[in-house]
Amino acid sequence: MKKRSDYQKPTYELKKTDLTFHLNENETIVESSLSFHQKEIAPILLNGNELKLLSIEIDGVPFTGYKETNEGLIIETDKLDFTLKIKNTNSPIRNTQLMGLYASNGLLCTQCEPEGFRRITYYPDHPDIMSLFTVTIYADRKKYPVVLSNGNCIKDDGDTLIYEDPFKKPSYLFALVAGDLASVKDTFTTCSGRKVGLSIYCEQGKEKRLLWAMDSLKRAMKYDEEAFGREYDLDIFNIVAVRDFNAGAMENKSLNIFNDQCLLADEKTASDGNYESIEGVVAHEYFHNWSGDRVTARDWFNLSLKEGFTVFRDQSFSGHERSDAVKRMDDVALLKAYQFPEDDGPLKHPVRPEAFETIDNFYTSTVYEKGAELIRMQRNILGADTFRKACDLYFSRHDGEAVTIDDFVKCMEDASGKDLSQFMHWYSVAGRPTVTAKTYFENGDMKLELKQEINGFDGAFLIPLETGIIDEKGKEIHTQTLLFNTKEQTFTFKNIPEGSVISLNRHFTAPVTLKTSLNDLEKIHLMRFDTDLFNRYDIGQEYATDVILRHLYDEKVPEDFLEAFGASLYLNDKAFAARALVLPSSDVIGNRMDIFDVDAVLSTRKRFKKAFAVRFKERLTEIYKELDKTVPFSPAPEEAARRALRNTVLAYLAELPETQSLVFEAFKKANNMTDEIGSLSILVGTPLKEAEEALEIFTNKWKNDHLVLNKAFAMLASLNEDTVTDKVIQMMKNPLFSIKNPNNVRSLIGVFSHNLKAFHKKDGSGYKLLSDTVAQLDNINPHMAERIIHPLCRWKHFDEERATLMKKELQKLMKKENLSVNLKETLARSL
Repeated sequence: MKKRSDYQKPTYELKKTDLTFHLNENETIVESSLSFHQKEIAPILLNGNELKLLSIEIDGVPFTGYKETNEGLIIETDKLDFTLKIKNTNSPIRNTQLMGLYASNGLLCTQCEPEGFRRITYYPDHPDIMSLFTVTIYADRKKYPVVLSNGNCIKDDGDTLIYEDPFKKPSYLFALVAGDLASVKDTFTTCSGRKVGLSIYCEQGKEKRLLWAMDSLKRAMKYDEEAFGREYDLDIFNIVAVRDFNAGAMENKSLNIFNDQCLLADEKTASDGNYESIEGVVAHEYFHNWSGDRVTARDWFNLSLKEGFTVFRDQSFSGHERSDAVKRMDDVALLKAYQFPEDDGPLKHPVRPEAFETIDNFYTSTVYEKGAELIRMQRNILGADTFRKACDLYFSRHDGEAVTIDDFVKCMEDASGKDLSQFMHWYSVAGRPTVTAKTYFENGDMKLELKQEINGFDGAFLIPLETGIIDEKGKEIHTQTLLFNTKEQTFTFKNIPEGSVISLNRHFTAPVTLKTSLNDLEKIHLMRFDTDLFNRYDIGQEYATDVILRHLYDEKVPEDFLEAFGASLYLNDKAFAARALVLPSSDVIGNRMDIFDVDAVLSTRKRFKKAFAVRFKERLTEIYKELDKTVPFSPAPEEAARRALRNTVLAYLAELPETQSLVFEAFKKANNMTDEIGSLSILVGTPLKEAEEALEIFTNKWKNDHLVLNKAFAMLASLNEDTVTDKVIQMMKNPLFSIKNPNNVRSLIGVFSHNLKAFHKKDGSGYKLLSDTVAQLDNINPHMAERIIHPLCRWKHFDEERATLMKKELQKLMKKENLSVNLKETLARSL
């Protein structure tokens, strides 16, 4: 168990790292020359994993004063300054963990975050060991025409290339790619007039799908200069798409490596969601150049220092490029769907954990998305201008350093003069506060009583709550950001007319569970008149969840609810309406229950959806006809909004026998992936006989395109029928599916485990399918095995019958021989 409290500063500096690679997919030879300066004489651990040591020298002399351990090599020498030379081999083709140097569809590529570099060569593989890297690569250029590494290429004479990175970096930011790749190229002129060469690479024949990524990159570079004052610092910037990748992308200095699913797009193969995701991920990895590369994290306990901050930066960029309010709706919806359950389950942990067995298990929504919310709260507390000054101070003060969350917050304090010591509870306490709000009128004033509590913590959080007051006529009469910093606090708003309604936590300024005294009529008032577009959406989702839970065990669907929820059908803002008209998901509704009654939630949500379709059939049909246009595809936000609203409306019309045929018609005539996959996703969520026919057409059409095929896997796993478990099992045996490919696993098994009807079938077959897959995957890729087990880990949240079956599968896995550290830690926490 690693503990944050055990951290010790290194006793040495690693001034220079020279690496030489003799590339071969079966066995790559790596020679390293490491120039050390010891501040004091002490053993030095060089981490190593699945390596074969060939030789080791110190200052040109063979060295035998080392010990081999499970962690790697321990070096002991009384020299203060010395050069250590190591020669070892590794096998990319046998590296199924996809960490270190591995093979992917004919390419050789690397993934070193968090601890993959130790699978390449023996090295002090820790973020606080920063060094200057020079990399020499010998490769067969017929087989690998493109060979890339970090920094600038200072030599290329055929089979030998040398790359030099002028900036110190930790080993996790090292990257190398070799393969037969196509590319698109462009340039970007920075704010100081430097011209930067931009290249994005992918498999041969797919380079046209890189144009959106290039456009996104250039817009991100411009935004970072304007919004954060960050100019790119090298002459080249490269991105490479690979098929096999555990995550979305990696920010290696000047050589970002992407899961190709997060980079390739055109109208035929990518949906609007893909376009938006690519835009955000490209920006995220580019923004890391400063928030992660130039200033990095001291240790993995401080992972959110770079990830939370950079998620905040990419969310801000996407909001700037599209609609800030709509982007906020999407981000908070994801937060509530994934991070809130994490907070409420056995895997909850602080944004900055105090201990872990393996950091792999903490690349979580808590570290990333909740971490971004903590950055946003600091901006709201300081104000936008002061926050920008604080960020400038952070980048200038710590450029070239490996630092901590405390260092970041200290810059916020120094730039603003504010004491943020109380704010640090957000980083150290697991879970989230529940804020209870009660309003009443007294002597012409509105009083707001607030209480905050969180299990296991006696103190108080500093909570910024953006607040507005809407009067009886729908006019906004007051706005203010409240700083709620005690267990109980009362705020007074002077001269507020009775009948006014308070709007709290606008724009979701704090990631809390908010319980208000608002009644249905007051919530409907805010749904109609709140000037904060995000809050109009959010209060509508809360209101819908309340009403559905209220009628979980009867057959009623209140007419006043339908009228209020249907008001968005008459709005001009298509992007807002497309989201506001969607009922809360079954997961979101169930997560509000102490014990998730899967059957009741599914049937009640279905009943409400059909009642809405019946009540607004005429208006829904009118909107659909208006939006059902065959026009040239454009990824522009306004066109994406049109398609989103069209598919939202179509999903309701699918509930009515007389309009169900529209869905299959929409599928057959779709001229872009958004409409094709949108109509197909509606079909597979219904018991319509056309669902399987459409899925078969789609799969056969795209079986030779691995990216779209993943969408077919996801649609199969989403089928609304009793045989879906068997069909998933059969697909896993199909040559089209590979359990070694993370995208295949996420698309088929990951989606299946969120198909509530199939996964939670009372015979336990869904649970068994997931645990059997995890057991198999743990021998191949422990990281992915741990990622997909999470739906079983919330067994305590379900009824006794289901909980018993889920727990049984977890216990069975716990007895597995050679269980990975990744899976063992998660199972132990869950059980």
